[in-house]
Amino acid sequence: LPAVGGDDASSAVRHGAAVGRGSEKIFETCKGAHLKGRFVLTIGGDHSVALGTVAGALAARPETRVLWVDAHADCNSPATSPSGNAHGMPLAFLLGLVAPESLKGADADAFAWLVSKPPLLTPDNLAFVGLRDVDAGEREILRELRSRGAFVSSMHDVDRRGVGGVVDAALAHLGYADADARDRGAP
Repeated sequence: LPAVGGDDASSAVRHGAAVGRGSEKIFETCKGAHLKGRFVLTIGGDHSVALGTVAGALAARPETRVLWVDAHADCNSPATSPSGNAHGMPLAFLLGLVAPESLKGADADAFAWLVSKPPLLTPDNLAFVGLRDVDAGEREILRELRSRGAFVSSMHDVDRRGVGGVVDAALAHLGYADADARDRGAP
């Protein structure tokens, strides 16, 4: 990546220019590999990497469904994020919840590859498993996503139903009807 200076004072996303440009490069690389039929495995330090990897999969294979297994919903927008950290925002960008006009200066340029297009991910193709640390603004977003077809479960659901039961329900929601056929004796 080219060197990027410090945060722009008007930035709504911490290190937004670097994250946006880096995510675009990851997006192009992953999309290209998917289009060639390759198996794509990415390893990153935080969930901001999901922006480019999931966007690449969705661009190459629009029927892709997302099973988000995490304590955090990562669906804050720059307007709802208490910290402005990009690792709490990838799903907001993928779902089209980030208004282009909410990004200023270098952020607007760095994320133009994504926010200037229709959303890549629809709520009905998204399932959350194991949420437990959700910001106030995300709670409202999750309610809206659930009303639009997303599967949303918390650690309370996992404690009550067991991880297998919740994952089976999430996979069934995503269209994997034979999810209950997995070997329950397997580790």
